[in-house]
Formats: sequence, C-alpha cells, structure tokens
Amino acid sequence: AASKIDGLVVMPGEIFDFNEVVGERSEANGFRPAPVIAGGELVDGVGGGTCQVAGSLHAAVSFAGLPIVERSPHSRPSTYIFMGLDAVVSYPQLNFRFQNDLATPVAIGMTVEGGIVRAELRGAPLERLVTHVRRVDEIAPYDENEVDDPSLPRGVRVLRQRGVPGFTVTNFRIIRDPVANQATRTSSSDSYPPTTQIWRVGTGGPRPAGY
Repeated sequence: AASKIDGLVVMPGEIFDFNEVVGERSEANGFRPAPVIAGGELVDGVGGGTCQVAGSLHAAVSFAGLPIVERSPHSRPSTYIFMGLDAVVSYPQLNFRFQNDLATPVAIGMTVEGGIVRAELRGAPLERLVTHVRRVDEIAPYDENEVDDPSLPRGVRVLRQRGVPGFTVTNFRIIRDPVANQATRTSSSDSYPPTTQIWRVGTGGPRPAGY
C-alpha cells in the first residue's frame, strides 16, 4: 500500500482517494494475509495492516492543515497511533480522502521499515501552525465471554482475545496563521466501542498429569 502511494503528487484542488490509489486488497494486487478486525475480533485477512498506512497519512495530512474529505475511526484504539488520528480503510466501503487546498502541488512520501510507517508531505513552505487536541469524554467497560473448547482439557481457561475498554473522544484541530494572527478550530467526535474479552474454556477430557 505504501509503495503505491510513495511519490504521488496531489495537484492544487485535487482530492486524494486512498482506495482509488491503493486498489483492491487482493493477492493479485500484491497483498498478503495479516490480522484484520472483523466482527470485533482479530482474524487473518488479505491486506491486513493497510490501515496503519492510512492512519499515518491521515496524521500527516491533519498536521499539515489540509481539508479531510472522508475518514472513519477504527472499532478499537490502535497501538501504533493516538486515538483521533487513526483512519480505517476497507475496499471499497471505507475510504480515506483529503484535498490539497493549496496553490502549489503536494508530494507524498511513505516508507515502511521494522513495522513503522512514516508519512511525509512535501511542498512549498507553509505559514500554518497546526495543533491537535484530543479530549476523552467517556470510557466504557468491556464484557467477558466464554467459549467452550473441546480441544482443551476440562476446566482449563485460555485467553483468546484481550478486552479493551471503549472510548468516546472529541478531536480539535486548531490551524493558526501567525502572519495574519488568525486561528480556526474544527472538531469531530470518534467512538471506539468496547472490545469483548474472550476466554476459551476446556470441555475435553481430564487434565493430564503435569499439564
């Protein structure tokens, strides 16, 4: 995904469309299986991890002060980026789009190394000063479920999925023009539902000695 975006130039007034540029997340398009969130659980799916690319780019765009045309949060907080800066993408339903509202082109640079994604926007110098503020409005506890597993000895419990609290947050972006001494503030609200904690509970035979 990063290699398809790296080096792309967004012209003045043009809208960058993540799904259009990256294309379908299929093995024929160069993607491989990796963990994805489906139905509130982590499962293997082709193109897993693409959201880390989208989220990193969204953060760069946000701090550049460019208009966000389309963006959605994940169903749970991400470990690699702050809440409010992530961006979920899923071809073709969920997309990330932004517009270059400048009078000059913007080039996108993206690299992936050691599990870390780096996104850069390159162009003419800007006078904008951008601040991102996140306010946590609500924290919701997670539920716990048990699933019978006959492959485990009777009474044994194994954690299949760790629970994650839910969060409701408000994001504020303040864009300041130090030359004109003017500032504009926009806000948006993100909701991250709680992730259920799931235990596998053994229903098989007796526990072997030394198990």
